[in-house]
Amino acid sequence: MSNINKQALNQEKIEWLNKLADMEYCKSNPGHWLMSLKDTNMLAKLALRSVALLDELEAKDKSIDFLKEQLAQLANFNPDWDKLEAATYSLREHMAKLSSAEKRIAELERKEQHSERQSVIDALAGYGEEWSDIEEYMQKWDAERAAAAGKGE
Repeated sequence: MSNINKQALNQEKIEWLNKLADMEYCKSNPGHWLMSLKDTNMLAKLALRSVALLDELEAKDKSIDFLKEQLAQLANFNPDWDKLEAATYSLREHMAKLSSAEKRIAELERKEQHSERQSVIDALAGYGEEWSDIEEYMQKWDAERAAAAGKGE
């Protein structure tokens, strides 16, 4: 504690203050008091309250010191911004490549489906099927493929 020597209030003095704060004790020992009984009692209670306040002040000082240390540590936090920036750039590059690869895969899947569909049409036409029959068959075929794609097959 700054400016206040709490050790000066030793246990004996605190016990004496507790006695003075006890009105019954004061009533049983009236002869040696220079102040009135109520004044003595009130003074003792105030002194005891000041001890409690000193304890609270000491706890708050410790809390403030702790928070100052934490703030100092935060002020000294210095991440390597160059490495963070490089990692962010690298992540963006990888994400762009991934996105590009996903688009390419989707495009190839579409081409493969189209190619497969065209092969079926060519095969049916090669067997001499009528265009109206091929068209009807392909509508069923497309519906089956769409249903299978919806199920995740």
